[in-house]
Amino acid sequence: MARSIPLATSLSPFIKRYVGEDCEIGHLYQHRCIQSWRENGFEIFSVNAAAEVDLVKAAFPDVEVVTAERDMAALCGKPLIPLAEMIRALRATGAPHGGIVNADVYAADSNVGARMAFDGRHALLFASRYEVEHPFGRPRVLYNNGFDAFFFDIAKASALACDPFTIGLPWWDYMLPLAFMTEGHTAAWIDGFPMHHLTHRAGWDFGSWRHFHDTFLQRFAPSFEALRRSDRAPELPALDGIAATQALAQRYLAYAEGRGLAHDTTTVAHRYQINTSAAVVDLIMEMAGTWQFDPLRRESR
Repeated sequence: MARSIPLATSLSPFIKRYVGEDCEIGHLYQHRCIQSWRENGFEIFSVNAAAEVDLVKAAFPDVEVVTAERDMAALCGKPLIPLAEMIRALRATGAPHGGIVNADVYAADSNVGARMAFDGRHALLFASRYEVEHPFGRPRVLYNNGFDAFFFDIAKASALACDPFTIGLPWWDYMLPLAFMTEGHTAAWIDGFPMHHLTHRAGWDFGSWRHFHDTFLQRFAPSFEALRRSDRAPELPALDGIAATQALAQRYLAYAEGRGLAHDTTTVAHRYQINTSAAVVDLIMEMAGTWQFDPLRRESR
């Protein structure tokens, strides 16, 4: 009999998703995402700010909703949930292993939970999504600039310093695997994990990206420096990519500001966003192992 695996997410009562330009299917799509995880051996629940709990329960009455002790409305104007609150809710389940998943991705295969490898070799397994243009469409491309699902040893996750990184805001999905690995835990990216996502525009602005970009680099600067001095440095060329990207950004902005140039900050910053985030993803992949998701594997738990 498959063991149920707790899976935390944060549902929005106001979700909107479109097929084409005019067909809005937000709530139908969200129900499909929820049901897909249930059918695959996960016990999915939502963590929400007190102000949204009743709204989420009304929109998704069959989903357990956990009230967060705090949210990030003061920072971003939305009651988004800190990563630490998600881990706290998982710890309260008493399960040894659990996961966190973005609300708008769905498991696109069967028996996914029974095929997860919680065998002690990895403290963290994490996965990227495949983009689709229709909820029942074929996967179009692997999203290679971030991660959407994490499965981990809950006790080890509870010991990580995760603030202020927040579900639904930039950089949390980079912070979590790096936090595990820089604390000495083993992690692996799941190759071939069947997870799909209906393509849509980002829900955050550049101000949020810049805030968490700066916070991320400050948080991990000592770890990056330690890695540069370690025997692992030759295996981690992305460290040089991160440093080069940041140096170029600082030089450009100093040049522009020193001469009073009118420059399009958003456009310039977007270039560095792409380059910096790509280098960080490269580093995560260089540091982590790869675990091959076997579509034929069956295990009873």
